[in-house]
Amino acid sequence: ATNLKVSKNFGTKDRRVKLEGEAFFDVAHDKEKPFIVETSSIDVKVHGTSFNLSSYPKEETRVALFRGAVELISVNGQSVMMKPDDVIAYRTETGKFHSVNETLEKEYAWKDSKFIFRNERFEQIVSKLERVFNVDISVMNKAVLSKKFTGDFVQNESLAEILGIMSKVGEFSFKTKGRQIVIY
Repeated sequence: ATNLKVSKNFGTKDRRVKLEGEAFFDVAHDKEKPFIVETSSIDVKVHGTSFNLSSYPKEETRVALFRGAVELISVNGQSVMMKPDDVIAYRTETGKFHSVNETLEKEYAWKDSKFIFRNERFEQIVSKLERVFNVDISVMNKAVLSKKFTGDFVQNESLAEILGIMSKVGEFSFKTKGRQIVIY
């Protein structure tokens, strides 16, 4: 569910790309040709660095900085400089940046084929599972949506295995028919 577009003029005066989804960048510093990642809510101006950027529709935009420095610039002109180990999110609804108390391991987990949930609402987990497994999940038991889960999974575990474990803890059941999953 990620789309990366490279500008036609990439590398002439700057190195500009557009991202919808999630990507990890490892960018060489070039003072003459800055690297800029545009999302629907913020631009990330790179100063030679490694970072993860997650910008899905209807979700807050998150940047996790591994090394180097990046500057985040919102559509309303607000900017924030990040330092290594920072995780910063931008909420379009409020137009504000905020620091996220997450580990870099959780932010980069997808690169190592892992799912890491730390006290995360099932509603958020469902969104991630739908993207990764390319399925549609309907939750009939709305009480389950607000339940919080903590766990580590590797992506070679099937969706049925992941939901099986979560259903025992979260006291729900599920049925699968092709790409459709219903939570009861």
